[in-house]
Amino acid sequence: MTDFASWRWEDALGLSLPARDDEAIRRGTVAVLDTGLSTAHPALRGARVTAARSFVDEDPLDDRAAHGSACAGALVADGGHGGPEGLLAGARLLVGQVISSAEEGSVASLCAGLRWAMDLGASVIALPSGLLYPDDALDAVVAELVARGVVLVAAAGNPYAGQRGPMFPAACEGVLCAGAQAYAEQYATWSRRPDLVLPAHDIPVVDGDARWKLIGGTSIATMIAAGVLCRGVRGAWMTARPPPR
Repeated sequence: MTDFASWRWEDALGLSLPARDDEAIRRGTVAVLDTGLSTAHPALRGARVTAARSFVDEDPLDDRAAHGSACAGALVADGGHGGPEGLLAGARLLVGQVISSAEEGSVASLCAGLRWAMDLGASVIALPSGLLYPDDALDAVVAELVARGVVLVAAAGNPYAGQRGPMFPAACEGVLCAGAQAYAEQYATWSRRPDLVLPAHDIPVVDGDARWKLIGGTSIATMIAAGVLCRGVRGAWMTARPPPR
């Protein structure tokens, strides 16, 4: 097992995180909508999963794709298991599986997951994926989220071939669109740029039963954005987009 126990968020992000407000973090509820969560990893066994639901007819706590576990672990992983403690370790977690183990999803599963997290009281929803094209049903759910004061942080995209702007719902008004610094040059050509551009490179995340691995890109950027915003951190490393259209 690769050991990243000495790795520090502060070094990767280039800032000093404030002291944890453990009580505030314990009171908060964050939802991660992706491929689910695997509690087989020792760093995730203690996660405070208050509810888990699959919208693709699988077990949301048997994350065979591993992507959701990696992303959620950046927020809620326990320290002392060969990797860093999550930015919001101890927070209540809603696990919504909107993408299958075969990495397939739909507008319907995404919309259902967003509405479920909203109805269960999530204060922050992290969505490390998205659609390449707009959709009216998704727009309607996002508008309701925004109206109810739920913070939705969504991935801009890595970007993919032919992509000329953020994925959806990251491109929607009222959504915090998270990008990665590795793609800053491509983002500069977009008319709608990410709200936050983060140093999301070589971030250690849970992998398999007890392993860790390094990843980068807008999926992990989304989780970092959700975590630091919940902790009240802002700084020069966050690059704001131009004024609204």
